[in-house]
Amino acid sequence: MPAAAVAATAVAVIAIYALRLDHAVGLIVDDAWYVVLAKALAEGQGFRLISSATAAIMPAVPPGFPAILSPIFLISSFPENLIWLKLVSVLAMLATGVVCWIDFTRYRDVPPAHALLLAAATVITPAFVFLATSTVMAECAFTLAQLLAVVLVERVARDRHASDRSAVIAGLAGAATILIRLLGVAVVGASIAYLLINRRWRQAAVLAGTVIVCMVPWQLYARAHQPTIDERVANGGTIAYSYQQLLAMRRPGDTRAGEASVTERIVRAGRNAADIAGRDVGAILVPSFYRGPSESGQELLSVVGGVSQTGSMGRGAAIVTVSAVLTALIVFGISRQRRDWLSMPALVIVASLLVIVAVGSQTFRYLVPLTPYLLLFFWRAFGSGAAARIAVLCVAGFNLIDHGLYIHQKLTGTPPWLAEFSENDEILTWMSEHVTEPGAVASTNPGLVYLRTGRKGVVYLFPEENQANWKAAGVRYIVALKPAELPPPSLKTRLLFRTKHRLWIVEM
Repeated sequence: MPAAAVAATAVAVIAIYALRLDHAVGLIVDDAWYVVLAKALAEGQGFRLISSATAAIMPAVPPGFPAILSPIFLISSFPENLIWLKLVSVLAMLATGVVCWIDFTRYRDVPPAHALLLAAATVITPAFVFLATSTVMAECAFTLAQLLAVVLVERVARDRHASDRSAVIAGLAGAATILIRLLGVAVVGASIAYLLINRRWRQAAVLAGTVIVCMVPWQLYARAHQPTIDERVANGGTIAYSYQQLLAMRRPGDTRAGEASVTERIVRAGRNAADIAGRDVGAILVPSFYRGPSESGQELLSVVGGVSQTGSMGRGAAIVTVSAVLTALIVFGISRQRRDWLSMPALVIVASLLVIVAVGSQTFRYLVPLTPYLLLFFWRAFGSGAAARIAVLCVAGFNLIDHGLYIHQKLTGTPPWLAEFSENDEILTWMSEHVTEPGAVASTNPGLVYLRTGRKGVVYLFPEENQANWKAAGVRYIVALKPAELPPPSLKTRLLFRTKHRLWIVEM
């Protein structure tokens, strides 16, 4: 493979990430929580929500990604360290491209030139670029950890003289995926199954034992610091509840709705499976079919459930058809060769899907880390000749055009995501300068409010029901960082500031 092709690909990828890097943060809400947790760890306050106006509870997310971010807070504080925080994900994606190429050429029989194309198509997937440059989310780091785990397990399975040490290293990688995102249990399950299928009994046991040993300290810590249900309700939001609790809820984060019945969970799983096949796969491979370039990457947030409905990103008969065809091609790509049926990538996809169909919220974010293998089997559907190259070139080409148009808009105007961040910045800057009296905050994004103003808070939910709890927690202000109606009159609030898009601050 010509070195010039590798160099040109690397330059193009780096240029896309560099030109798309911005100062937006916290708009997803979860990324604000990650930054808060990283700050807490760096300051030695433990893995807890130090932004909470009630008890500083331990959150639902595992500690891996905040732990990776935390050393950056030892160098500089927020928001001066924002670009460095984002570089963690940018570097993870660049490394993902390298590991993809190694995996595809060494273990998947992909010609080097095709492997380079597949790796590049993975790395420039708009959802990944958006996650790395416009948020501080864990998906990029998780994808890299997952790929490393697959490569290390493959090495153990194929080397008949592999030592227990190799299995331990693979187990460490598997544990890392779980500690970054709990979806990593699918990778670990697939790894053990793959070693057993290949009759590597001892190595499977060593890998499983390593994962258990690595996870026990975290599980003991989590159990010792488990919040009470009252503490979870007082803080509010999905961040306060464990994954098991969120899966059991009829509506994630809403304790009022009660638990989902067995029938409701089965219906949810069926709906999620239909959404994945008829919506999410298309949004990964051809996202520009779903929205304009000004929203590049925002399919991560805007693709919504209900493939039979119309009127939102990812809905409509045409979208369902395109996504279903792409899903069928991926399934065909897996089934073309018998050796792929129980390959490590296929097992990771299946194990991940078994977890994803159970979730009660958007499935797309959980599917994004599978992009390298979805592209691999999409390529397999066309064989390894010119048709396969053209198919992947089309995917990469659509994404290149998408990035180019977004970057042009960014340089000549303001894309919606940056406009939204600018309005958040406006209201938080006003709050820092004009709200001088003490008091905690109920907010749609309490993590970001804390990072920008230093004020502790709780999640703004069910205002009439939570009014007494908020007063007990010292809440004096309510801040909406996304368009929302003003609080009900029963709260007796006074409007302090409002932006043109219905973001506001009120005093109780």
